[in-house]
Amino acid sequence: MFIPLPVTVSLLLLLCSLPASAQDFKVTLLGTGGPNPIIDRFGPATLVEVGGQKLLFDAGRGAALRLHQMDIPLSATDAVFLTHFHHDHLVGLPDIWMTGWLPPPFGRRSVPFEVWGPTGTASLLENLEKAFALNTSIRIPDELLPPAGIEIVAHEFDSDGTVYEKDGVKVTAFAVDHGDLIKPAYGYRIDYDGRAVVISGDTRFDRNLIAAAKGADLIVHEVVLVSDELLASSEQFRRIAAHHTTPEEAGIVFAEVAPKLAVYSHIVLLNSRTIPKVPLSSLITRTRTNYDGPLVIGEDLMSFIVGDTIRVTATGADDALLERGTYLVETITACANCHSPKDPQTAEVVEGMDYAGSFMIREDAFTAYAPNITMDVETGIGGWTNDEIIVAIRDGIRPDGSLVRPPMPSPFYRSMSDYDARAIVTYLRTIKPVKNVVRESEYRIPLPPNYGPKVGFVPEVSKDDPVAYGKYVTHTLGHCTGCHTPRANGKLDFSRTNMGGRVFDNIYGLGFIAVSKNITPHPVAGIGEWSDEEIKRAITQGISRNGRKLAGVMAFPYYANLSAEDLDAIVTYLRSLPPLSAGETQ
Repeated sequence: MFIPLPVTVSLLLLLCSLPASAQDFKVTLLGTGGPNPIIDRFGPATLVEVGGQKLLFDAGRGAALRLHQMDIPLSATDAVFLTHFHHDHLVGLPDIWMTGWLPPPFGRRSVPFEVWGPTGTASLLENLEKAFALNTSIRIPDELLPPAGIEIVAHEFDSDGTVYEKDGVKVTAFAVDHGDLIKPAYGYRIDYDGRAVVISGDTRFDRNLIAAAKGADLIVHEVVLVSDELLASSEQFRRIAAHHTTPEEAGIVFAEVAPKLAVYSHIVLLNSRTIPKVPLSSLITRTRTNYDGPLVIGEDLMSFIVGDTIRVTATGADDALLERGTYLVETITACANCHSPKDPQTAEVVEGMDYAGSFMIREDAFTAYAPNITMDVETGIGGWTNDEIIVAIRDGIRPDGSLVRPPMPSPFYRSMSDYDARAIVTYLRTIKPVKNVVRESEYRIPLPPNYGPKVGFVPEVSKDDPVAYGKYVTHTLGHCTGCHTPRANGKLDFSRTNMGGRVFDNIYGLGFIAVSKNITPHPVAGIGEWSDEEIKRAITQGISRNGRKLAGVMAFPYYANLSAEDLDAIVTYLRSLPPLSAGETQ
């Protein structure tokens, strides 16, 4: 049964509700795309979890799927808010409404489905009920579903103001300018416990939005990205682009609102069969003409925890992917070993500074300071997209086009599989943000413009070939060759691969000099006479064959957690290398 209620009445009902206990304020982008039918950017939808409530703003294509990925029942949404009536913001609505009513755990709604929106919402929902009347009339007697769970309650408004208030959570609607013929159109502001989030809705540059967003901690804003060539080619594309905000205009909005973080979502990417899309990275460049504050290009299932700072996380990540990423980062890639500053007295990571960068690696060719790779938006990589982080790791190119410089082992990471690269990024998204400005590194050698052509698809390496897999673990993931190969003229001398002899001066600022060991199977100069167990002990415990403690340059605390399978593969690979000693080359 359809039950339209005016906002004033619904507010009185809501204010009588019991208070919620949760204090978190979390925003998750369920869909960051537009009408384009693409799998990685679903239609516009944003979930706000605040004060123990789940509020959904718009319900574009795939919103139900994203909620399910987050393990949130479709019946768990307390309120849905519509910004306007373009179909790409609405097509997921019947899915959440009807599927959330079904018997399995993802459904089981037994109370009415409540939707807030501008004038026209009641008509939309009434017709939705008519469209699926047969579905409803069949399922109630056939599956014994509760009639109340398929009822819809519409809450309409026709002006700016508070439209929802419950347990300290207040939602304010404000009109936006989406075009002369596209009315009504609204954005929303969500206030709770002294924090505020603004969702722009679809809009051109609009002063009313700026006024409504003042003082917000987080602003989620739409944007259009289109080439001048495409605009010149088509009146239709010019009309579409004119309904949205350009990156330059969004920069003005962000500069005037001054949020803790600005996020792009509902990214309208326009192209034709002959004119390609503009690279997504240009969003940052173009926005920076008017705004130099914290900025993120949103991705589906990216979340933001709103507090004294804004924490960026990856929600809904595949458990296996996160588990793999955790294993890689905390063992063989040992990212924290180089990206966490160490106390010069204890050689331990400075408390609270994990992955925050700043420690020094000094060689003849450079004095390098590892960058901050926490999710801090201003001083870390929290503002980078997943793809940008992967490109930085494997291609060695930052989002601004600059080179990720030595000793970052990007030349080795170029062979990292797509799956492992995504796994590492998934783990990095879980790292808490630490604000830490790292000083500029100094280089005394010329640097290349890049490390080779752009990395394409890289498949996983089969464990059925122990030597190939061992090489992948040792050479690619562990980049052991990078430290165990001597340098000549500032570059690795691959004619003497893994022969050792590379000198590390004042490594990590700890005041000692270390020289890497020959790890080829040479019987005298290398590890050819070592047993498998002695090699594994050296890797995982930092103890040499003769019982001597090895210098703490290697990431022994991380390698200690390597799986038995990977340790066996490493040993197998090392034994397959050509034995080399001083004066020999390969």
